Amino acid sequence: ESGLYFDLKYFEDIVLEGRWDETEKYLSVGCHNKGHGNKFTIKIYFESRKQKYFEALEVNDHHKALDILLKDLKVFANRNEVLFKDLSYFLIVDNIKLKPTYRDTNSARKDLMVELKEIITHHPLLRGNLKFPIIESHNRLHYLLNQRYYDSIVNIA
Repeated sequence: ESGLYFDLKYFEDIVLEGRWDETEKYLSVGCHNKGHGNKFTIKIYFESRKQKYFEALEVNDHHKALDILLKDLKVFANRNEVLFKDLSYFLIVDNIKLKPTYRDTNSARKDLMVELKEIITHHPLLRGNLKFPIIESHNRLHYLLNQRYYDSIVNIA
């Protein structure tokens, strides 16, 4: 409807590379900055920020992890206080890899992307914009250029 195309392949690339700030910026543009209250968008932001948090813990950067927890994840605390407390618990765990579902960064990012693709394909603001629109050869711009060309020929004659 807006004419914006959400490049899922590009989004996947930046998620798999762990470029979290760019991921959020791209998502905000893809959702037209009006989808922030949407449950699908919230879930994507939450899962991305949670992965960013786990990655900080994996490299034992507890200061960064605490910063992510308090600045990025706390906004979700009112939706699920128990989950926020569970995430807080990981600050005192010596090795995040002891978490049964967390293997390593690359595997976690791949698992995250599988989940995000599922969310995105059902997201009402994104699902219609996942395929690049087919541009017909007789589109409006083509018509206007031809009209301009023929008008210039008529004016010369």
